[in-house]
Amino acid sequence: MTSRVWSIQDGLPDQVILSMAQTPDQYLWLGTRLGLVRFDGYHFIDYGADLAPALHDFGVDCVLVVRDGSLWLGTQGGGVVHLFPGGGRTYNTRAGIANGLIRALYQDEAGRIWAGTDNGLYRLDSGEHFSRIDDRGGIHGAAVHAIVGDGHGGVWAGGSRLLHIDASAGLGTISWQEVALPQQKGSLRIWSMAKGSGESLWIATLGGLYHLPDGVGSVATKEPRVLGSALSLLVDSHRQLWVGTMDEGLYLLSENGSVTRARAPDQLASNSVLALAEDRSHDLWAGTQSGLTRFSATGMHLTRVPGAIDSEFGSVAVDADDSLWVCSRRLTHIRNGRMEPVNLPSITGFAIHSVMRERSGAFWVGTLGRGAYRIAPGGHIDHYTSEIGTNYIRGFLETPFDGVWIASDGGVANWRDGHVTSFQNVPGAPHAPTLSMAAGAPGELWVGTYHGLSLLRNGAFVAAPAADALGSHAVSAIHVSDDGALWIGTESGLFRWHDNQLQHIRLEADMNAPAILTILEDGHHRMWLGGPTTVVRADRSSFESLAAGKDKRLFNPEIFAVSLETGAELGSGAASTAELDRSGGAWFTTNEGPLHIQASNPRHDGAPPPIMLGQVLVDGERVAVKGPVILQPSAKTLVIDAPPIALSARPGLQLRRRLIGFDPDWVAISPLQSATYTNLPAGHYTYRVEASWKDAPGATVLELPIVQRTHFYRQPAFLVACLVALLLAIWAGHRMRVRQVMLRFRLVAEERNRVAREMHDTVVQGCIGVSSLLEAIAIRHAPVGADDVPTDEANLLNSAREQIAVTILEARDAIWNLRHPHEGGNLSNSLRSLLDRITTIQGKRVEFESDGTALSLNVEAEHELFMTVREALHNALVHAGAEHIRLSLRYVTDSVLVSIRDDGSGFTAGSTDDRGEHFGLLGMHERMERIGGTCRIDSARDRGTMVELHVPYERNVRTVRPEQESR
Repeated sequence: MTSRVWSIQDGLPDQVILSMAQTPDQYLWLGTRLGLVRFDGYHFIDYGADLAPALHDFGVDCVLVVRDGSLWLGTQGGGVVHLFPGGGRTYNTRAGIANGLIRALYQDEAGRIWAGTDNGLYRLDSGEHFSRIDDRGGIHGAAVHAIVGDGHGGVWAGGSRLLHIDASAGLGTISWQEVALPQQKGSLRIWSMAKGSGESLWIATLGGLYHLPDGVGSVATKEPRVLGSALSLLVDSHRQLWVGTMDEGLYLLSENGSVTRARAPDQLASNSVLALAEDRSHDLWAGTQSGLTRFSATGMHLTRVPGAIDSEFGSVAVDADDSLWVCSRRLTHIRNGRMEPVNLPSITGFAIHSVMRERSGAFWVGTLGRGAYRIAPGGHIDHYTSEIGTNYIRGFLETPFDGVWIASDGGVANWRDGHVTSFQNVPGAPHAPTLSMAAGAPGELWVGTYHGLSLLRNGAFVAAPAADALGSHAVSAIHVSDDGALWIGTESGLFRWHDNQLQHIRLEADMNAPAILTILEDGHHRMWLGGPTTVVRADRSSFESLAAGKDKRLFNPEIFAVSLETGAELGSGAASTAELDRSGGAWFTTNEGPLHIQASNPRHDGAPPPIMLGQVLVDGERVAVKGPVILQPSAKTLVIDAPPIALSARPGLQLRRRLIGFDPDWVAISPLQSATYTNLPAGHYTYRVEASWKDAPGATVLELPIVQRTHFYRQPAFLVACLVALLLAIWAGHRMRVRQVMLRFRLVAEERNRVAREMHDTVVQGCIGVSSLLEAIAIRHAPVGADDVPTDEANLLNSAREQIAVTILEARDAIWNLRHPHEGGNLSNSLRSLLDRITTIQGKRVEFESDGTALSLNVEAEHELFMTVREALHNALVHAGAEHIRLSLRYVTDSVLVSIRDDGSGFTAGSTDDRGEHFGLLGMHERMERIGGTCRIDSARDRGTMVELHVPYERNVRTVRPEQESR
């Protein structure tokens, strides 16, 4: 077992601990002179003063946890206080307790609460009022400092007298019996009692420890093995008796008759032990005059060696019989739990620093200043000094092929078959004290010094990439694993050299310091790393994953808090500061003596410790948690503390956390490690922490719902509203544009109509007037007889008549175009209307045919096609003088085909002049190119003309709304 002490420097509000008890939620409650203190294994919290001021005003003398898990507290002058979830109640003189100084509390088998005071014994029968018991049946003014049950429903009450009260005691006359104790020097004062096996009773008094073997009717005897006044008693779950004394420390009396004693300052805060308690993990708690002490089965055992010097840790060596040799200037042999100083007559006057047992049985002894000694199995002694190169020996290493390597302050030397070879002055030697050694391949030795790593190969120091990559770190430990990897412990952490890569492994989070002083690997491929205050044990694969960057923390490590639990500091600076034993455990040197860690941890009984929600900080402000944590949109940082209530020091507790919905994987954490999250995305999360024991089923869980709200402009409803508003804005803009287009169209239409009216009332009317005059003149000058030949004037007049007729026709076409701009929508109808007008005005014969399923072209395409057809018809009528025209409109799969054939005069390609007043053939081609179509013209002199127009549907088809079709 190991012990740990807490005092005022560790946060304990008052170092005088009067009483202790653990509640079902696993908190430890301490009664002190200043009040009530709650302890979770990490933090001490003053408790209950707001619920019951008497706790702080008078202090707490005794603590009782009853069956429902609530707390009953006896104060030093303020009566009895009952604390329950959400409240508290005080019982004082108004509740029947005449003496407010409560020394003892007890709950009997019937559930009734008993209270012992300096003057009277009380019992709570009704739940509202305490009744005095000692004034019935002849017991008057009893001072009661301890109350325990007898196992049959009755109670033992001890103080100024030892009384047994029968189980059938009621409010009337009670049955009681006084048991006499041996005469003491002063007046009898019973401080504590504990029920032993059977009917036996242990009694702690100022006169010592007494034992009543068979209860009432037997004779009490004094226990001679316990010295001084006994103040506190506890029978633990293993039926062992713990006895706290005044000024004599703590005793442990086992059933086998053995006695173990703990004293200050090595194991106790003080030698006056006022209170004892056992928690659910079977750890023993001792409340003393100077603080709190815990005794735990941690898997560690520290053997304090007398005369150990803090500055010289020495070394340890496991012998073939699994006994241990300890060197700390003097040589000590620990065998079967017994520590024996060893004096070697041939080695006197010099401090012994290291020893080693060869496979052959020879015994090596390294001294500080006298060199090394080899004691052969037959007793022959060889002494080596100058051969080694220096007389200050740091350690030994035996290898199967190379004999014994000797580490010294000047370098390394090798012993083989009786010959010693020093490598202190060979080229490349480090010329520094050797801190560590490890054997590589046959003929190879890795050497660690304060200046880095060196490789000795076949008698010469050679260049090594691992040494170059490491640099000038102080190498305290070296280990070569069976896969050829080189593990290096330095002041800056653990390094791994493998596959020509150096990987740095930082373990500060688990070891509380970066330095690695020792490296061991057992037969189960578990690695043991020793730091200044802590030993960590984990599977080698876990360290390999950490080195490769696959994990951020060690997976399932076993952490042995050496300094916290023993007060000792681990050793360094020698080649033999740690060694595996023959059972799978390990020995380490400390400044107090050798420390042994078992091969396996103690079994963990019961469930893992519960996890409590400590505090939640949002942007540095603590928030009360009564449900889900609601984070406002402006929240940036969330910090959550959720430590376990871990009173036990047993290693193997595993903690992991995860923010479900955010963290992709679980994260291993230490008990006091906070979780910090910044700039969480909006959403719902669950913060979950799990605690479990290594290699044991079951886990305790804490879950905290978290809601991160988003800014209103990121909420779905707002985004939908913005989308709707955008669509409405687009629709409104479209409507406005349509109105503007319609307005411009109306203005253009009105202007066209005005121009058409003006042309009709001026140009056309004037031309009609001129035409009428020319007709009249032509009639007057017409030839009389059939044989009369028209004169030149008549011919000129006829030409003028024809020209003015053409002008009137073209003017009317212009007016019609102005009055009826083509808007698209039905190409076939538009062409029919055009042909009807031509037929009516000019009296020409025009045939029209349409074939296929009509598809509506967009306005631009239909307009360009219509104007191209109109131009072709105009050319046929005006320029070609055609008498017969055939127009064909066909809708095929992917395009519209239009052909115009006439019997006019035709023309020869290249003979037309399109620079005059007509649009011309060039305009026809340009219009078709604009809509992605083609225009092909086939013509010859006196053979008419064929015009073929092709318009593809691609990009030219439009969707026609029903109302447009109806128009």
